Amino acid sequence: GDGIAIPHVRNPIIIHVSHPLITACLLRTPIDFGASDQQPVHTVFTLVSPSVHSHLRALAQLSFALRDETLRQMLRERAPADELLDRVHVVEQRTTSWYHAITDEGA
Repeated sequence: GDGIAIPHVRNPIIIHVSHPLITACLLRTPIDFGASDQQPVHTVFTLVSPSVHSHLRALAQLSFALRDETLRQMLRERAPADELLDRVHVVEQRTTSWYHAITDEGA
């Protein structure tokens, strides 16, 4: 929703990478993605992972990060890459803390 799509594939994209990779594709022209909020999609995220576990973890972290209104606004406005990455780093710190707090990895 909110103009952002994370396509869910039946089988996660698993290839030989050392850690999950996430790309944000800012679409020049928003498209109808059949979102429940009826908003056209302006940003599509793709995820490549070394394992199903890391895929699900990265998907959870991305979903949590996208709760950040400032980040969503920056995506809507197609902010410059360096500004987006700065915001991602801020949100990533909170997201990592959240993830470790709800999993055994923080223990």
